[in-house]
Amino acid sequence: MSQPEIHPMQTGPAVKKASVFFTLVMSVITLGIYVPYWFISRREALNRLDSEVTLPSAPAKIVFILYILSAIFLPVAMIGGEGMMRLYDTLDIPITYGGMAVCLYLAMRTRLILNEHLGVKSVGPVKTFFLWIWYLQYKINAHL
Repeated sequence: MSQPEIHPMQTGPAVKKASVFFTLVMSVITLGIYVPYWFISRREALNRLDSEVTLPSAPAKIVFILYILSAIFLPVAMIGGEGMMRLYDTLDIPITYGGMAVCLYLAMRTRLILNEHLGVKSVGPVKTFFLWIWYLQYKINAHL
C-alpha cells in the first residue's frame, strides 16, 4: 500500500486526489449524496492547508444525513400511495434546495482555502459556482 502524498505545507494526510470523472459518476449514481460526502471526506486535509479559512464539519454532515433519509423515504413514499408521495415532495424539495445552498457555500469556502493556500487566484468563483466539487477536484488534482 502506498503512502499518502503530503503537500509541503501540510501535516497529516494530503487532500485526496480522485478522477474528476469518478467524482461526477459518483455524484450521479448516488443522486447527489456524494457531494456532501466529498466535503466530509476532504475537510480535515483542506483545513490543514495554509489558509485562515476553514471548512466547518456540521453543515456537510447535516446535508449528508438529510439526503440519505430522503433517499430512504422515497421507496416508502412510492409504496404508500399518492398522499405519501405528496408528503415526500413537500419534504424533499426544501431538503434538496437547502442542501444545494449549503454545498455551494462549502464549495466557495473550499475555493477560498485553495486560493489562499496556493497564493494565487487560480480557482475561479464562476467555475466553482457552476461546477462545484468537480471543478474543485480538478484544481486539487492539478495543484496539490
